[in-house]
Amino acid sequence: MHARLITVTTLALLSAACGSPNPQSANRYNATPPAYTAAYSTSEQACADYGFISNTASFDRCVSRERAARSAGRMTRDYEQARLYNDARNACASYGLEPGSARYDRCYAREVDARGYRADAALSVPTYRTDQYGYRIDSEGYRVDADGYRIDSEGRRMVRQSAYVPQPQPYYTPQPQPYYTAQPQPYYAPQPQPAPYVETRPIGQQVTSDEFGFRYDAYGNRLDARGNVISPQTTTR
Repeated sequence: MHARLITVTTLALLSAACGSPNPQSANRYNATPPAYTAAYSTSEQACADYGFISNTASFDRCVSRERAARSAGRMTRDYEQARLYNDARNACASYGLEPGSARYDRCYAREVDARGYRADAALSVPTYRTDQYGYRIDSEGYRVDADGYRIDSEGRRMVRQSAYVPQPQPYYTPQPQPYYTAQPQPYYAPQPQPAPYVETRPIGQQVTSDEFGFRYDAYGNRLDARGNVISPQTTTR
């Protein structure tokens, strides 16, 4: 009887311990998380710190969702704190982290810090857009990280650059074109042409003869011995 009483008492105590929630555990993610100290320049670094192995499906899922969360920026001043904590919990769960684990706690602290309102962060709104893969793209089409630095296809910051700030384009004043005055063309007076040759010798005056002894004047007329013009068919010389 005494042994049975001890057994029943033990079971009752165990049942009470299991049924009563731990106040510290219940309020663990409903209060301000520990101070966030880690600094990640890329979503890849954050997911690697959470324990995901690069080039795996879980790592890629974490990077995509973490990058989308960062592109959304911070909440406004009037955003409720309870909603902020809930958003941080949901984000870490969507990355694939197990609630209650050290990696989940680290993620939760970072999400609350990255989402919370800050007056200095609200002064300027970055002119970035987010593509269909969750990457931040600046106005010139380059991918940029959370700090505004351009990165390559593997998430590494490009060398020799500072945070991108759009620069005003220089204005070039058009230069006047030189005016060319038309120059007068020189005048060339036409030269006198020589007069055409005109035969002035009289008809009937012999100037030549052919191989048959017939005489001809300057105009091609056949002549007789007295200088008279005769027919070309005439055989008399």
